[in-house]
Amino acid sequence: MQTPSGWQILDEERALLVRTYSIGPGNTSNCTVARIRPGELVVISPATNPDDAALRELEPFGRVTAIVAPNGFHRSGTPAWAKAFPDAQVLAPARALPRVRAVAPAALDVATTAGTLSDGVALLTLPGMRYGETWMVVQAAAGPVWCVSDTLTNLSAHPFGMGWIMRLLGIGLGLGLNGAQARFMALDKPAYAQWLRERIAQGSPALLVPAHGALVRRPDLGDRLEELFARL
Repeated sequence: MQTPSGWQILDEERALLVRTYSIGPGNTSNCTVARIRPGELVVISPATNPDDAALRELEPFGRVTAIVAPNGFHRSGTPAWAKAFPDAQVLAPARALPRVRAVAPAALDVATTAGTLSDGVALLTLPGMRYGETWMVVQAAAGPVWCVSDTLTNLSAHPFGMGWIMRLLGIGLGLGLNGAQARFMALDKPAYAQWLRERIAQGSPALLVPAHGALVRRPDLGDRLEELFARL
């Protein structure tokens, strides 16, 4: 199900919605919303320049009370969302705060939530990342949904003119690890790798929402993630 402005409704009970927005020629990102309490929503990787229609379509689900910049790069949409929802807390992982506070001075460490926004929505911060990295995990009716920020990508094509450099950095097509993050952003690669392996050992997701690329729902998703994480 999709709203007129482009929100995909993944789970109506959880108010779990995803909307793809442009960040440049041939380049997109995913903005995700979920209900954390009755009448209250969290948005992670907030879309840049959200239009009025997209914001109005959230009203039946609740009002945004938490805005999460998952790392130091997915911060550009934060000011617009903070303006639209002035009572919302802006949250980011500790290592991202210097960059996020440049556009949202009141941003708080996501650790202040103790990792949990509600019984069914949790924020998980990967260890040892240069500019932070936060996932959101939502317990939906069909099973766990992992919103994995930049850790994994599922691109059908590279952004215009960037294919060669993205391949060089290790960002390929289809479902895969973000090689640039693993190589250059993980200050403690063993801790990063161990965290990912422990996460999949605890159970696989029913749906994967990367920051970049199409959503992933496939029968062998758990096996594929286990294989990818084992390579680290």
